Amino acid sequence: TTLNTSTFEPLAWTAIAYCIARAVVRDDARAWLWAGLVAGLDMEAKYELPLRLLPLLVALVLTGKGRALLREHAFFGAALAAALAAPSLVWQLAHHLPFLELVRAGAAGKNTVVPAGAFLLNQVLTMNPIYLLLAVIGVAAPFADRRFAQWRFVGLGFALTAFAVIALHGKDYYLAPAYGPAFALGAAAVDRWIRPAWVKLAPLVPALAMSAVAAPVAMPILAPARLAGYMRTIGLAPRSGENLDQSDIPQTFADEMNWRALARDVVAAVRSLPPEDQKRVVILGRNYGESAALDFFGRALGLPPVIGRHNQYWYWGPQGDGSLMIWINYAPERLKDKCAEVALLGRSSAPHAMPYENNVPITLCRGLRRPILDEWQELKLII
Repeated sequence: TTLNTSTFEPLAWTAIAYCIARAVVRDDARAWLWAGLVAGLDMEAKYELPLRLLPLLVALVLTGKGRALLREHAFFGAALAAALAAPSLVWQLAHHLPFLELVRAGAAGKNTVVPAGAFLLNQVLTMNPIYLLLAVIGVAAPFADRRFAQWRFVGLGFALTAFAVIALHGKDYYLAPAYGPAFALGAAAVDRWIRPAWVKLAPLVPALAMSAVAAPVAMPILAPARLAGYMRTIGLAPRSGENLDQSDIPQTFADEMNWRALARDVVAAVRSLPPEDQKRVVILGRNYGESAALDFFGRALGLPPVIGRHNQYWYWGPQGDGSLMIWINYAPERLKDKCAEVALLGRSSAPHAMPYENNVPITLCRGLRRPILDEWQELKLII
């Protein structure tokens, strides 16, 4: 349903943990190389990997399997991961580590600080109680049953990861990729401990029932208006890991509202300008969602290039000289000190969008008072 940097994390981490487990338990030296390959590729997508990898390596040491880390293939695997991750890391260093700037912004108030108890309760709601129980069994099994003792580093690694995410006030889904190995161990334990097949399969009935109830909240099964009514019926309020006013539907879906309408409204605003202005106007999105939506949906409608101040868009820089710009989601009164002439060209609205993406002003700025490069430094938003 959703493609973003987190999409690859569960698969990547499960593959890495599997390879490390093979290297440690089965003494498969080549598995270290596969682990390094996947880790390096994963680091190209997201820098969250150390949050799970370091706890697992610490768990190896604490459970008496630290010698596996001294194998030469382990060093080769680490070198391969570093080589694959190097281009992204070099870019970070060359641009003064914007990733850390992003982390600091989250810690400074963007993200909601969730107490440990609430975090654990959210795991129950997010993972499905039955499936979560399977993961808990997987974490406990190596310590409760000597037949699984060689896998203690997996269970301890999960526990240390959970502790790290809670201590760092991470979002609920930061722990989600770590569940794969725990599910595998839990399934093996249930299969070993419970003989009758019907007893093993019985929990699937309530688990699937709970998943069916939650499915419309996680996947685009219902139209937005019906989804809002459904959530009210089951008593579930939209929530987010960020300190933002919420829509009446989950933020994942609310963030997808209005983009096509915004593109059409901006096109109408551009076409309201004289022909010579249409050729040179530059469009500025206030956040990367707006800039990307106008880039994606506006291209077929003939929109001029779109720039942005938010995250990676800022690093791509401005275009034009600032003499004629359309600012998205900036009210005219906010721009009167920046521009020689300001005019509201229109507004864009959509039901169920996030509140800050509803009734969006489309404002013309003619004659930026400062050089565009000077203004660009102040517009930077990494959050």
